[in-house]
Amino acid sequence: MGAARRGRRRPQRARAGAHVGAFVERLLGGPVPWIKLRQGYGLLRLCQRYGQDRVDALCARALAFDVIDVRRIEGMLKDARRTEDAALATGRVIAQARHSR
Repeated sequence: MGAARRGRRRPQRARAGAHVGAFVERLLGGPVPWIKLRQGYGLLRLCQRYGQDRVDALCARALAFDVIDVRRIEGMLKDARRTEDAALATGRVIAQARHSR
């Protein structure tokens, strides 16, 4: 019955992105997934607030480094938003990374 309940949100996770779905699967993959349900819902809310593409990219990055922490993803999203807002307010262009081609 627990697996059936977890499967209810799969369409919503799939719409959020492949990496978000994989992140939530890892988050809820432990022996007691109900402990992490609020974090899973919080991640889906971050998709609504900051955009699915941004959250999906950060989930891919977090999975690459094996960091399964929703608070850290939220912090990265907030920092990026602050940087963008500051750049818009001052009229400065955000510099690209040195090694990007």
